[in-house]
Amino acid sequence: MQFNIFENGLTWFCKNLKEKSWYLIGSSVDYFHVDYPISKINDFDILIDSTIYTPNDISNLNDVSEFDYWGSVNYINEKIKCDVYRSLLKLDDTNITVDWMFSDTQEKVTFKNFKKLNITIQTLKGRISVLRQTVNNKIKSEAQPIAKDRLDSYYKKNVI
Repeated sequence: MQFNIFENGLTWFCKNLKEKSWYLIGSSVDYFHVDYPISKINDFDILIDSTIYTPNDISNLNDVSEFDYWGSVNYINEKIKCDVYRSLLKLDDTNITVDWMFSDTQEKVTFKNFKKLNITIQTLKGRISVLRQTVNNKIKSEAQPIAKDRLDSYYKKNVI
């Protein structure tokens, strides 16, 4: 059986987290906009509204394990400061890696319907902005080739 993170995983998120208290950002957004192989997604980024949830709330959920603090980052044109925690999340018999990004500042989001789920995701404009910043960053990083690949796939699919 092929594991479908969007069908099984988003059901889990919708059951466990209050509506509009979280949204998907990063790699998971690519799935909705371009034909990007899900096997290339290393982790799933979820921005959590820190005015509603604390790291303890998430780390105490039954299916979350190995919950560790990874540091703080500035996101979306340096406007959103996040404390990032990484964990494993067990969905069915599969563990996926999730970066939980806690912030009291939110970004504009859009809604996508996926198999009867109304999913809150980062806006395409915001995602493209982050990818372009990563590609154009003067400091070389491992993320640059991945960001360039994703931007190129947007151009090929005429998304931008």
